[in-house]
Amino acid sequence: MESTAEIEKIRELTGEASLEAGLEAKVSVPLFARFFAKMRAAANASYSTKKTIIESIEPRLSDLIGHCNDLIREVKSRLQESGKKGLIIIIEDLDDLVLQFIDISGGCLRDLFRMIRDAADNAMNHGQTRITHSDYKKSFFRLRRDYENTIAEKWLNNEVIITVEEYYDTLTSLALSETKKVDNTGAALDLRQNLCILGYNDEGWCDLHPVVRSILQERTLIP
Repeated sequence: MESTAEIEKIRELTGEASLEAGLEAKVSVPLFARFFAKMRAAANASYSTKKTIIESIEPRLSDLIGHCNDLIREVKSRLQESGKKGLIIIIEDLDDLVLQFIDISGGCLRDLFRMIRDAADNAMNHGQTRITHSDYKKSFFRLRRDYENTIAEKWLNNEVIITVEEYYDTLTSLALSETKKVDNTGAALDLRQNLCILGYNDEGWCDLHPVVRSILQERTLIP
């Protein structure tokens, strides 16, 4: 059950004040549905928003799954009433699969929701009613390909001003760094802008996006 403080934080995030009244308030299904919709729309959330998610939501993954199940049941009921089909339900190894999506997204909500969407599309294309590990892998490789394509030469006035090697040198240096801080070079700023490098707190602590780390490992640039 969510505490009053946590509910208030979620209400602030969603802008929704519709909570069920009673001695033990709980997050309503419509509220949680709107929460997910707004979270996807606000993938590039502020630091304070991301911190609230990490501190209040991620540690309560079992509660999150429970609310998702409530949402799924309501959606299924409404689909049946309207005679429609096509709902994808994540069932197989739910806890592990959700954690894999979260871990590989690096806390980037845009990537988290994109991977889940791509995995669901892949499952539906194969006539499945559940997202499996193979669907997760498909979405992972698609995301990795897109990130790898962003690491390309930077041109200005028909001249290369930052080479691919410079970008990979910057990424490798950060991956091996003990301080996890980067200088504000042109390459580093570009890599932060395209989310290859993620910042995690106000002290300038950074690290590679987990997908980008896998790219460096595949290229044997890091262990």
